[in-house]
Amino acid sequence: MTSSPDTNANLKTTSTDVAASAKPVQLRFANVFKCVLPLALLLLIAAWLWVLYGNEQMLSDLFEPSLVEAHGIVLMNGAPLGHAEVTTVPLRKSLTGAFGMTDAKGRFTLRTLSRTRSLPGAYPGQHKVGVVAYQPTQQAFGSPTARTPMQFRNPNQSPLTITVSSSPDQNQEIRIELEGELAPVSATPESTRVSEVLGEFDLNKNGKLDANEIPQDGAAAYLANADANGDSSVDKIELLNSIRQHPQPATSADNMMQVGAGFIVGHIFNAHDQNEDGVLDKEEVAKMPAENREHARIAKADLNNDGVIEREELTATVQDE
Repeated sequence: MTSSPDTNANLKTTSTDVAASAKPVQLRFANVFKCVLPLALLLLIAAWLWVLYGNEQMLSDLFEPSLVEAHGIVLMNGAPLGHAEVTTVPLRKSLTGAFGMTDAKGRFTLRTLSRTRSLPGAYPGQHKVGVVAYQPTQQAFGSPTARTPMQFRNPNQSPLTITVSSSPDQNQEIRIELEGELAPVSATPESTRVSEVLGEFDLNKNGKLDANEIPQDGAAAYLANADANGDSSVDKIELLNSIRQHPQPATSADNMMQVGAGFIVGHIFNAHDQNEDGVLDKEEVAKMPAENREHARIAKADLNNDGVIEREELTATVQDE
């Protein structure tokens, strides 16, 4: 049996159609392959980085969480600790820590430094916490005296921790509780001067200057205008306010010592506190030029022998020389 010409023609047409329809399928497969191959390579690289650097670090770098509003209170032996600095260090090392200052009632609001801006809030998660309460001072140079126990001051060494929730409603009453003794507040130059004036002019020893005891001339003549409430006497508060408005000039030697110490300490920390944690550790000290170590008396500066040098320790060491 022979095929007719029409049948042969139909077979040729069918073969041609099959071949033609196969080409788009092949082209589509090639295009898909070209798209999938780079994606597969990226996945392989991501998996390699995951294994090499650890999944938590990688996730932190790729997916940085948003800042969350956070407020709390600092308590020292159950009582509010006012005018204290709170600093935190997140356990996730890729994140930036937060900071805040307590008010007179011990309450604080956390903020986070992002590049050159201070933004409200803190990153969610667990944070190590440092708390430093300073003695009020009006000194222009040097570091204020820290009053909180040493163990709580550096967040990297402190046992204190907080957990910042991803829900702002759960971050309204974060509690930071310290136990121990605050260093006593030492006498300020103004309070010392109040005692000196009362010792010299308070003849009846009633703790204030009566009308007949207020000096009208000499170096203390400014006290004649210290009676702010007009009751013909000057009490300790009025006396303190008047002394603050008429400070005694420090001697040139005192000024030079204070300026010199402040300049040296500021220069040393700005130049050598490489991780900006507020202390000089052994590695940072080892990298300092020998003349800087000698000039700043570094060998004597670690007064509490905790392995790091704080600003107040270095200031005290420089001023003692």
